[in-house]
Amino acid sequence: MNTWQNDNEDDGSVTGINVTPLVDTALSLLLVFMIVTPIIMNQAVKVKLPKMANAEAVQPTTVSVMLQKTGDIMLNGKPVTHAELRTKLAELVALARERAEDPAKPKIQAIIAADEEVAHGSVMHIVDIVKEMGVTEFAFNIKRVEKVPSP
Repeated sequence: MNTWQNDNEDDGSVTGINVTPLVDTALSLLLVFMIVTPIIMNQAVKVKLPKMANAEAVQPTTVSVMLQKTGDIMLNGKPVTHAELRTKLAELVALARERAEDPAKPKIQAIIAADEEVAHGSVMHIVDIVKEMGVTEFAFNIKRVEKVPSP
């Protein structure tokens, strides 16, 4: 008598193995490894790049202009004065014009970040300098909040 396959009685015994949790776990692990492996590999691979005397320096097409509450200006993480900001932005725009398909429309943009305690006029002065130097595309770097706090 076979106790596993009795059609007359339904005693609730398991006649097969449910592999759904096993498949779910395996696919979840696969997904985790697919996400984590490139991150680990990028950090682990050390490449010593060759040096060339006539190599052209690649300038970023996006520049970062930061205005601190002390009034200091940072361009791509380096402190600059107003005059240096104008000069360096002009250099970056000229370089972008050389590389652009249409020199009239250089592909350069600025991200402007200012401390919340900086006066509005100071921020507008930086915007004027950025526009004056030929950067037509710019954005303000802000911190997103769920609810605007009351003043």
